[in-house]
This record gives sequence, C-alpha cells and structure tokens, in this order.
Amino acid sequence: MNLAPFAAAAGLAAIVAPIASKVDWTEYFGAIALGVLAGLVRLIPGRGAIAKVREIPPSLIFLAAVACLRAAAGGANSGIAVVALLPVFWTALHGDRPQLCVVTVAMAVFFLAPLVFIGGTAYPEAQYKAAVLFLAVGAIIGFTTQWLVGEVRYQANEAEHREQALEQVAAVMRGMSNSPHARAEVCQAARSIGKASFALLYEPTGRSGTLRTTAMAGIDLPPLEIAPGNGSATGRAFVSRRSFLWDEGITTASFDHTMWQTLGRPASMLFEPVFSGKEPVGVLVVGWPHKIRAGGTRASLITLLAHEVAAAIKRADLLSQLTDMASTDSLTGLPNRRAWETQLDHALLEGKPFVLAMLDLDHFKDFNDSRGHPAGDRLLKETAVSWREELRSGDFLARIGGEEFALLLPHCATEDALRVVDRLRRRVRYEQTCSAGIVVREPGESSEELMTRVDEALYSAKTDGRDRVSLAL
Repeated sequence: MNLAPFAAAAGLAAIVAPIASKVDWTEYFGAIALGVLAGLVRLIPGRGAIAKVREIPPSLIFLAAVACLRAAAGGANSGIAVVALLPVFWTALHGDRPQLCVVTVAMAVFFLAPLVFIGGTAYPEAQYKAAVLFLAVGAIIGFTTQWLVGEVRYQANEAEHREQALEQVAAVMRGMSNSPHARAEVCQAARSIGKASFALLYEPTGRSGTLRTTAMAGIDLPPLEIAPGNGSATGRAFVSRRSFLWDEGITTASFDHTMWQTLGRPASMLFEPVFSGKEPVGVLVVGWPHKIRAGGTRASLITLLAHEVAAAIKRADLLSQLTDMASTDSLTGLPNRRAWETQLDHALLEGKPFVLAMLDLDHFKDFNDSRGHPAGDRLLKETAVSWREELRSGDFLARIGGEEFALLLPHCATEDALRVVDRLRRRVRYEQTCSAGIVVREPGESSEELMTRVDEALYSAKTDGRDRVSLAL
C-alpha cells in the first residue's frame, strides 16, 4: 500500500516518456525491467543488518531505471528527470538519515554524471543549472520531510507512552495508598514510568536540614547526604521549590559533579521537588543514560508523580506508626504480647533451635501498694532498659503481662541461656527481685506447648522461694 503511489508515478513516467520522442525501445524495456526489479527488491522483508540499509538497493536500482528511461526517450529533454526525486521522498519517509544521505548522493550522480561523461545534444551544458536546482530542492524536501516524519513519530510515541504511563501512575498511587514501603515504591515507579536508569528520594533530616536519601531504585549505594542550600542541584531544587533538568550540555556552579560521578555519570538528571501542601518536603532525583527533552513526557510524568509522593509517604509513615503502636508496649517500649506471639510463630516456622524464658518480678503488687503506681511504672521501664542492654541484637524481649516478660534467645546453648537470664535477674532495679523459667524448644513442639512448659518452669521458681531461675527438663 505504501509503495502503490510511487509505483503509479513511475508507471505514469513510463507511459508519457515515448510521447513526442524518438525512443530506443531496447533501453526503454530495460528501464521497465529495472523499475519492476526495484519494486520487488523493496518488497523483500529486511531483517538484522539488512534492515539498516534496506532502502538503498531498491532506490539505486530505481535511479538506474529512470536513467535508462531518460536515455531511451532522448536524454535531458525527455522531461522525466523529476521522477528521480521519488526514491528521495521514499527514503525520507521510510529510511533513516544515513540512508537518505546515500540516496541523495546517488541522485546527484544521476543528474551530473551524464552531463560530465556524455554531454552533447542529449545532455547539454545548459542542463547544469536545472541539475543543481533539482539537487538542492530534492535535498531540502527530502531532509525536511524526514525531520517532519521523525517529529510525527516521536509525538505519536510520546502520546502512546503518556497514556500508558498515566495509567501506570494511577496504578502506582493506588498500590501505594496502603503500602508501608511507599518511598521505595515511589523510586521504583519513577524509574519505570520515566524509563530512567535510577531514581533517588532525598528528604531533610534533623534540625540542620541536611538532605539524605531515604530510598533509591536502580542503583545500590550507601545513603547519600547533601548540605541544604544552593550549593547543589538537589539543594537548589529544594530551596527554590522549582524543578531543574540538567544534561551534559549545561554548565552550572550549583551542579554537584562528585555526586554525578557517584551516580555513574548519567547524561540527564531531573531534580523534582516534593511538596506537602505548599512546603517542600524532599527532592526526587531521576537519571537517564541519554539526554531527554525539557517539558517532554518523561519529565512531565515524574513531575506528576512527585505531586503525589508526599501524601503517599505521609500515609506510609502513619501506617508504620499505627503498626508500631499496635505491637509495642506503651510503657516500656518493648514489643507487646501480640508482637511476641508473631515472633514466636515465626521462630517455630524457621525450625531453628532456640531457648525460651519467662521472667516475672517478685512481689510486684506489694511494691505498687507500698510505693504507688508511678513508682511501679518506673520500676518496669528502668528494668526493661537495663535488660535490653544485656541482650544481643537478635534476641527478642517482650512485655506480655503486667510484670511478666518473655525472652526468646535464638542459637543459644542452655548453659549460656542460664547465664544470660541470671544476669538479667540481677539487674532488676530498686533492690527488687525476679523469678525466671527456661525451656529449650523440642522438635515438633507448638507455641502453646512451649508457653505451657515455660509457665510451669516459672511457677517452679516461684514455689522454690523466688529470686531464682528454673530450667524445665
């Protein structure tokens, strides 16, 4: 279908060429054969390396056909030289810039070679002017057409990408509405939607306002920090509240070249401020390995995403805070019973050995009655703090009742567990004492069975006189 108008114009040239001309029929039919061959060659599918030059062979064959037809109909005065512009137009529409350059040079050969090497009445010197004008006009129209076609294709691709990306932005925002990992998801979404190589989210930390990365995607680096102010592009975007698109052709004193090198020397970077209301709360930094257009779809979509980031992060922080509140004891700051049950179930699913301990403050009711509840609260809080200082990072201590605490010690030998719990027992504040029971998890034992056994061990320590540790055998 694309070839039909060009084939029709070539056929018309073949029809009108013999009119009022003395025709060399051998060259005429040779030209027809070459023209048909050019069309057939163009219809052959091009793949791989052939696709990069597929417009050149049929164009050269067609120019040879037009040259034969022009020679058959009397040379420069045949009136069909204009048909030589067809392969230029075709290549402008369907080829790339290198192919168009080759075809344009071939067109120059078509017009100038007969004047130089044949001449005479068929190709007089007076035709030089017409040849040069044909070349100039053909080249201008060809390259202008190719540029316009490229722009139309770019705009069409941008429109399609914009529609898909808007749907993706909406889907991302729906997914982040209840996600506790909004920061990481925002960076991943920015990278995906913008077809970027990486994305980072900077947020101010502490009173100094230092900007620090809180999430990143497409790049694995330790947290990066940038001083506030206009000394860097990130700081400039945060302070000025305006986005800033940088590429390799821009020279500015506020661009941090050290950070640029750390990020892998991207060709383009977008610094997009993130707002909560009218106040900036961060900067989304996105990088590409190639230059992007200012105001293009990619930059616009990042801007659109950035407008929604603050709300998503605020919801995530609130969700995380509510989750912490639901699993944390408000008095001691330790995990509560719900968190303990979750942790115990997780440890059982892992199937790895661990030791379980239950600690209970002795005569706590008497302490409360004699000194008052505020003193009892201080005893619980300060004891919890002193106990945490004695434990490893992987140990899990929780407050599961009024004065009752549970302790999970993974990968801990029985003798070591006894020493740890005895050490905790001796660190109870205000000269109070505590009793403890210890059990070693047995294969196939459920959480209910474990808690029953450790309760019995604790009861044994209480009945044996308190202020001691009892190991369940």
